[in-house]
Amino acid sequence: MAAMRTHSVIQFLQDHARQAPAAAGVVLTAIGAVAFGLLPLVLGALYDDGVNPESALLYRYVGSLPPLVLWLALRRAPWRGFLLSLAAGMAIGTGTIFLFRGYAVLPASLTVLIFYTYPALTLLVGLALFGIRLELRTSLAIAMVLAAAGLIVGPGSLSGDVPLIVLITFGAPLGYAFYLSCLSRLPVETSVPIRLLGVNLGACLPVVPLFLIEGGVFALPHSTAGWLAALYLPVVTGIGATALIVLGASLAGGARAAVAGASELVTALAIGWLLFGEAVNWATLGGACLIFVAILVSATGRKVPGPGGFPPAPRGTSPR
Repeated sequence: MAAMRTHSVIQFLQDHARQAPAAAGVVLTAIGAVAFGLLPLVLGALYDDGVNPESALLYRYVGSLPPLVLWLALRRAPWRGFLLSLAAGMAIGTGTIFLFRGYAVLPASLTVLIFYTYPALTLLVGLALFGIRLELRTSLAIAMVLAAAGLIVGPGSLSGDVPLIVLITFGAPLGYAFYLSCLSRLPVETSVPIRLLGVNLGACLPVVPLFLIEGGVFALPHSTAGWLAALYLPVVTGIGATALIVLGASLAGGARAAVAGASELVTALAIGWLLFGEAVNWATLGGACLIFVAILVSATGRKVPGPGGFPPAPRGTSPR
């Protein structure tokens, strides 16, 4: 009976995704982004254990490879879309290097604000790489996300001199914009494990050389919280959340996925409020509400073919 109910739920979700792929993609991306919203908490536990950012990057990407390779060794999956997944992985790996460095040096609020320029950058990257023109509705949703990031973080974090690391940290949103744009063009027949293997293997290409250049000192956590955080990076973010995002970006397109990813910011806000007793004012609550509105606006927009919206997808590519 339970198996029948599970099958019915899966069938319902598949039918809904076929009828409204953009909305389904936004929902999947938003759920996956929640897991990444916990990164400040997870990285904090690792850094408190003396784990450096380079080792955390290895946990994140290298740690997710063995189960994916094992799955592919047991099954014969078509390799269509692997190279584009690899390119997406190189982009997110490079961006994550800058993001983890930002969290290690800058205030978390400033790092988050810099990162949440990625929805706007996704517009520019999608236009430059694939000629994707956007609906007015999606552009409005992206503007809402940028305004919400400013409200939640606040102008106080930008006071004083701007160190070089601030400019370097902008590599994080740029890498994420390339990542989402590449994922949105993957062929629909590309299996999820192939997508995940390409993304995580591609991310290792910049991460592993950086680790070796920085001295190759691999740090292990020494507390229970540190080990749980170390497992969280490959299992939850490297496989689970990334699977939701690669599917969501393929269904919704890069720009809508960028808007839905803002649920990560709301998660980080809630963690700070509930676990660390950080103050929440009307501006931050307004920013959180604005993000939810932006996600709804993006999810409910109809797909506009041709010159007025996304270009018609070539045969064999993901729906927009």
